[in-house]
Amino acid sequence: MVEISALEIRKYLALEEVYKNCELKDMKITAPKIQKMLGSLVSDTISANNNCINIMGNEELEYLQKESAEERKRKLKNYFGDFPVFMILSDGIDIREITELMKEESADCVILRTKAGFQEVNRSLKKVIRKKMKQETVIENTLFLEIYGLGVLIQGDKSLRNSLALELMKKKHSFISNNGIRVIKYQGNEIFGKNIINDYSKYMLKMTSGVEFDVLKNFGTAVGRRSKRIDMILILESWSPKKKFERLGLDEEFEKILDINISKTIIPIRTGRSLSVIVEAVALNQRLKSMGENSSMNFFDETKKLIGRNKMRAEKSSDKNLFLVENFENKAGLRKIAGEESELFIDSPELYYPVFEVSGLQNGMNRLHVFDEDISLRLERFTNTERHQILEEYFEKKMSGILIKNDSSVKEEIIKYCKRKNINLYENRDEFNITLDLTEDLFEFEVSPRTTIHGVLMEIYGLGVLITGKSGVGKSETGLELVTRGHRLIADDRVGVVLTPDKILKGYCGEIPYFMELRGVGIINVKSLYGIGAVKESKSINMVVEIVEDEASEFIGNQTLTESFLEKEIVKKIIHINTGRNTATLVEAVALDYKGKRLEIGGKF
Repeated sequence: MVEISALEIRKYLALEEVYKNCELKDMKITAPKIQKMLGSLVSDTISANNNCINIMGNEELEYLQKESAEERKRKLKNYFGDFPVFMILSDGIDIREITELMKEESADCVILRTKAGFQEVNRSLKKVIRKKMKQETVIENTLFLEIYGLGVLIQGDKSLRNSLALELMKKKHSFISNNGIRVIKYQGNEIFGKNIINDYSKYMLKMTSGVEFDVLKNFGTAVGRRSKRIDMILILESWSPKKKFERLGLDEEFEKILDINISKTIIPIRTGRSLSVIVEAVALNQRLKSMGENSSMNFFDETKKLIGRNKMRAEKSSDKNLFLVENFENKAGLRKIAGEESELFIDSPELYYPVFEVSGLQNGMNRLHVFDEDISLRLERFTNTERHQILEEYFEKKMSGILIKNDSSVKEEIIKYCKRKNINLYENRDEFNITLDLTEDLFEFEVSPRTTIHGVLMEIYGLGVLITGKSGVGKSETGLELVTRGHRLIADDRVGVVLTPDKILKGYCGEIPYFMELRGVGIINVKSLYGIGAVKESKSINMVVEIVEDEASEFIGNQTLTESFLEKEIVKKIIHINTGRNTATLVEAVALDYKGKRLEIGGKF
């Protein structure tokens, strides 16, 4: 345990000794805390002040003088308790009451006096604490950078670390050291890393070839830092199919440095991936955690809720001929004014307009019923008795839901029936005809043939590009790098695909959108990390790019391939990745090549 004695503090600050009932060298301060007494005296709370430095100034004196002698004694006794007391007083304070109390309590006590003000004493004490109570160690063979404001220790293969450092410094992240750091713990739960080299002008990146790269000369002084708080550790490790790397990120690993737990992440290194992009994503994700948002836990919680919702839907919809329209109210821009059912089920995209002059619901029971202006006028023509009888019969049977014009003359009457029968009743927010068109388009989309594909769907240069490949080949990492280049993510891992009525293959995100899995890191939220401009709900699929990991020499073949989804043929390209090739760059090249041919630039498709 690191400690400092009252004797050392007295000598360093040149304080006057005014009272003691124990030796100064025996009064040990183990808690690096400077405590001003006023707050605890006013709130009348028992303060854990043992083994720390208590300061009493004019503010405390003025407060205590307003109290009676009995109350003053009670407050001081409550504050000090039975703990050893080390106190520094401002000049001019009468200590008789305090010394009498210490004698009564038989507690070890040392009281020193200063002629300086509180702020000056506080600054001086902090310097003493930092100098005397710090703990140090040295960590060798490590790279230390500041990435998005976080101090990141990076360990692993040195040649990889050097190239990573150059890449990150080009992106304006700061360099501290690449050979080793001196780790210092001053107080509290924070540790700091400093470059072992004291000369700030000699910040060199020592390459494995022996060449020394002058960091400040090449990147400017803004890139260099002397020290930084250590926030996380990254371990670069070669990919092995036999090793299980973290996939969800729920079980966070830590490494102790000077008795402080530092978050640790193991990053598997594979061919074709941009290591700097992954490291940046890890740092951003850690920063997001420090702000209270844990993407892995959020994903886990949302998944559990989804499982529960799916179970409820399965119980409600035993009829396989019914289609579920999720979030109907929001998607169609409607306002629900009655009913408590959370989901809408239909058996046909066609809207149903009731004909009250003819008895029975015909075939419209499992369709959305529409009360437009004509239907409202027809209902008004009936007498109150006739209308009551017609609506009673009408609402006897269960229906999917009703859409009514917001200014309908019979709206209030229909609301009463829907509330009584628990039938969802919606009204339009926009013009009614526009709402009807939107609803019909939505229903057409919902009943269209659909499937789910394993891959990553991106919007690249305006094209919908579906990236496929075997598990672990790097689809998500490629998608992440494309996001950092300004392209947009639609879906990762499970891509929903629907064939629209006009025969367009459209991909969309699921109910838990914009989460991405990075091996070794866990789940990240792309929208939270990179903003709303980095994601999109849906996109028509223009081409498929399959990633194959091998040593092939060509990535764009002469033969045009296709792949079929829902009986719709889509152009397909295969890219082969190996050492020295960046997968995201190849995907961009393929997308541009395809776009050029579509625009009849550079050849006939």
